[in-house]
Amino acid sequence: MTLTVTRRMNDPDQPARYWRIVGVAAIVAFLGMASAFAQVSIFGGLEYERFNGDLSPWKLATFELTGKSDRGTITGRVMEARRFDTSGTQVEVEAYPRFGKTTYAYLNAGGSNSTILAHRRYAAELFHTLPGAWELSAGARRIEFTSSSTIYTASVGRYWGNYWAALRPYVTEGGAGTLKSASFVMRRYFATGDDYIGVDALAGQTPRDPLIARELGLARWSAGVQTQRLFGAILLRGRIGMESIDLGSGAARRGTIATVGLGRRF
Repeated sequence: MTLTVTRRMNDPDQPARYWRIVGVAAIVAFLGMASAFAQVSIFGGLEYERFNGDLSPWKLATFELTGKSDRGTITGRVMEARRFDTSGTQVEVEAYPRFGKTTYAYLNAGGSNSTILAHRRYAAELFHTLPGAWELSAGARRIEFTSSSTIYTASVGRYWGNYWAALRPYVTEGGAGTLKSASFVMRRYFATGDDYIGVDALAGQTPRDPLIARELGLARWSAGVQTQRLFGAILLRGRIGMESIDLGSGAARRGTIATVGLGRRF
């Protein structure tokens, strides 16, 4: 009996099974909530990244369907990526269930059979609003590629007037060892919470884009300007930015990223 228990505890797939069970159970529970969606929206986006050197441009197309109610939101998403002259598709579901006026969660589960995308990915994070318009969160992401990595993260953010800013550290444990990075976002809101312009930045060894699981461990920085505007039922979204990745031996891969998106609410 002792030998059997020891094998199970040392099973390398045990964390993956745990994350799958937690993610699926949470999303199924959210889908089973009785309240009907008060709002449904569709969104499509394109991202294009051009690099220095001979590397072919990276392309990413996204389509998503979102339902929103007083209990939170849930989104189904399909992404088609073109990277390293190879194409791949990833499907994922994410949810933001609410637990009262001051607490909500972020849940995500996705997968792909492509060689350029994460085979499986899971995420869970809890957010809580404090007095003084402060918001704190803590959670983790699991990315399974040729090897598996767990990313622990937290955030501290604050609203003041029409502005919001948040700082987020990441600590990654996996085959590449212990990796660290941090990101910062600041936005200025206008008429509604869907209308804003902002800036974002990231530095460290964790990709801005969690699809690029095999690039964990490479030092990088990125920065960009983002905006989103709502015109009646039409939602427009865009971002332009730059990214630099240290490839070693004094070489770096630098790219310029442009993202555009269009959505509609019903």
